[in-house]
Amino acid sequence: MTYHLRDTVFFLFVIGNTLAFFIFALYLFIKTGAVNVITLFLVVSSIIVTSLITVSSGLYRVKKEPIKYFCVVSLSKFFLLVFVLSSIFYFHYWENEYYFFSLLISGLLVALICKGDMLPKRNSNKTTKCSDYVKSIFFCLPIVISNVLVMFVPFLERTVIDTMLSKDILAQYVFNFEVSSKISAVVLLSLKILIWPNIVDSSEKEEKAKYKKYGLKVVFVLISTVAIIFVFGRPLYEIMIDLFLSESYNNFIVFLYAVTFSALSVLLYYINLSVLLSGKTYIMTIGCLIISFSHYTGLVYLVPIYGVIGACISSVVSVSAGIVFSLVFNFEFFVNRKKVSNESI
Repeated sequence: MTYHLRDTVFFLFVIGNTLAFFIFALYLFIKTGAVNVITLFLVVSSIIVTSLITVSSGLYRVKKEPIKYFCVVSLSKFFLLVFVLSSIFYFHYWENEYYFFSLLISGLLVALICKGDMLPKRNSNKTTKCSDYVKSIFFCLPIVISNVLVMFVPFLERTVIDTMLSKDILAQYVFNFEVSSKISAVVLLSLKILIWPNIVDSSEKEEKAKYKKYGLKVVFVLISTVAIIFVFGRPLYEIMIDLFLSESYNNFIVFLYAVTFSALSVLLYYINLSVLLSGKTYIMTIGCLIISFSHYTGLVYLVPIYGVIGACISSVVSVSAGIVFSLVFNFEFFVNRKKVSNESI
């Protein structure tokens, strides 16, 4: 397939952020009966900047520049973690608007560091067919929608929990899940840099075999990591709490749920790689919708009964539902692989 990567990125960028604008505007209107302009601005701006980071990191993976990819992703996560933790620990303040403001500032700092190397360069020597644009956009559009939904879920859960529990409990939940997500981010970086390029660089006959081979290793690492944390994690967790000087956020049970959720999220990511190889990216979008709806339902019914543990249970159950859906509707990949063009991937 021949197409201008920069133009395709631009189309997807505009479509994705337009969808984000209308989704969050509708959500705010339904929730409050009005649209908070400041909140909407922060949400959409943070998604736009985060989309730019995602595009640039994906470009570095395509160009096989792992160092630049690692720098972009790790810097954005590091800045976000610093802003979020400083808000929780030192100012004892947490609002949804602050989270998206942190996302926005983190992305802008990374963009400032990377400067002109963020987007693919235009190649005027390549010709473009309309069918190529359509094919590539319809392949990538569900991924864009999925990313918007992934951005929406943290906003949704924090809003719902905030209406039912105290600010301190919300901060406790956010702290444990943020710390756990940074641990899982290391595994995701390994998948994106070391494993995924090796799979798609193979011939079509080797893709399935390599996917299964790496899959067994991924599952083994996840199970081993979760087991080790469950058995030996408490002393390290206590040390971490002491370092941050915040005993009020000490809840090892919540942390274990967060670790389980992170491990399942990594597993879902790896399963979605098979969805990409099959060319069925719409499965990712439907799966994200299922996760969002089931998580919201779980929060509404479980948080009033079980408190913060109810929110944890809802997180684990919703991502498990997404895993089951992706496995069931892409099952033929594992038993009767359809022919897929590597050029579309």
